[in-house]
Amino acid sequence: MKKSVLAAVLAILILLLASPSVALADGGFAVGPPSISVTVPADGESTAYVYITSGFDGEIVIGAEDIPFRVEPETISASSIDQNKKVELTFYGDKSIEEGTYPGKLTFLAYSDNNVAYGVKLKADVTQVGRAGEESGGNSLFSTIKDNHVLVILSLLVVVALLVGIMIGRTIRRET
Repeated sequence: MKKSVLAAVLAILILLLASPSVALADGGFAVGPPSISVTVPADGESTAYVYITSGFDGEIVIGAEDIPFRVEPETISASSIDQNKKVELTFYGDKSIEEGTYPGKLTFLAYSDNNVAYGVKLKADVTQVGRAGEESGGNSLFSTIKDNHVLVILSLLVVVALLVGIMIGRTIRRET
């Protein structure tokens, strides 16, 4: 008896651990994982992935609650054959918003025939790094050189070529 109870408990634990973590709506519409965390630079963007399983044909509108950042795409199409469809979400930083973590929710509203058929919310923590209003980092000169390193190298090569030419010209003039 103890062995069968232990085997049943073990089987349940294995099934719980092996099943994917998703937020479910009725009718075969699921979005997973149930929560995401994203770090986005104030002057850039970052991506996260969700997986959608759909049992209907229609459109899914993606929105954000209490998250002050733009998230794309805003809509995706769904098909009744979609199983764990990988969707890339792009979060865009905003220099006017202070650095910090913004907890909120991502909403996935499934439309069919111009009506909301299903809805799922995922917990989302979006952390913005970099100070608000800061244009290009703490050391502006270093950032400019780093961003334009090819032009800096070409400029240095031109200066070196000019100096070598001047030295060769002086050497030739002294010999004559």
